[in-house]
Amino acid sequence: MDRMQVATAPAAGLGPEGKGLTLAQLMRKLEKNFPLHLPNEGRLASEDQLRSDLLQSTFEDTYLETLGAPGSISGLRYSFLPGGKSESAKKRAWAGIVIRNALPAWRGGKAWVRRAFFQLENNPGGEPFEQEVQGHSIVVAYEPGVDAPDRRMVLLVMPLTAQKSAAPSLGISMTQLLAGLHDAFPERLEQRGELFLGPDIPYDQFFSENNFASLSTAGAEDDLIQVQYGYQLRDDHKAAWDRNRTYALALIGNAMPAWAGAADWLRDAIDVTERERGEARITTAHDGIAVEVLYYNGNIGISILPEDSHS
Repeated sequence: MDRMQVATAPAAGLGPEGKGLTLAQLMRKLEKNFPLHLPNEGRLASEDQLRSDLLQSTFEDTYLETLGAPGSISGLRYSFLPGGKSESAKKRAWAGIVIRNALPAWRGGKAWVRRAFFQLENNPGGEPFEQEVQGHSIVVAYEPGVDAPDRRMVLLVMPLTAQKSAAPSLGISMTQLLAGLHDAFPERLEQRGELFLGPDIPYDQFFSENNFASLSTAGAEDDLIQVQYGYQLRDDHKAAWDRNRTYALALIGNAMPAWAGAADWLRDAIDVTERERGEARITTAHDGIAVEVLYYNGNIGISILPEDSHS
């Protein structure tokens, strides 16, 4: 999974009487609905490298990500894909329980969240719903996908300091990242892709000319925050596989021009990952930028992000 950067200074406010929120408190009346707890598998990240856990629900497309240790949670992200009428109602109900457990002093919170999800589900093009409660920003938004069935709905709860401070930057522009690669990635979809960091941060997705690779970016055109690239391992399209590997080497060279050995390191990491195809992740950091290479479901994934946001 890609990491979603939120530059945080931990703020009080979540939990009973704003005294801190534990995982047990957050999961009250939801334990059976979220049976799988995956430590450090969440996508939320912070400047002070708080851990992010993933809780998988009994619906494969519905999960909860937390920011902070199980005994001190400062933020969360709940998301799901709308389903049938009764299924969506259940997922909205879970969102209401999540916000009630996280912010019990917000008396109207449960109803507000459920109503916001219901209205957005019936109006996918609608504006996000936003609220500030107990020093936290609450956002309910539609995370768009390529097709309507893939549009994920998101509840994001973060300290206000996290929402209003600038996220660490890679220090590169889109033009620099794509130098020499415009023909390689001819198709661009704005406000799409894998790097949804919040409703106020631009994010785009590019597809390779052979359609077996995609590039996701987050941040403004002149100031990118994160980059994620993935390509399929296709034995039936070996030429495209080789080209997509070459595109990865060009991307890291553009993103980290001061590191003369960037392409060599990535080539070695890709060789190991393609060969072993296991769960191990290969990581490095250079000049304040972190790189991660991993295998997932027949794909190679490469993330480039500020070192301070990598955890």
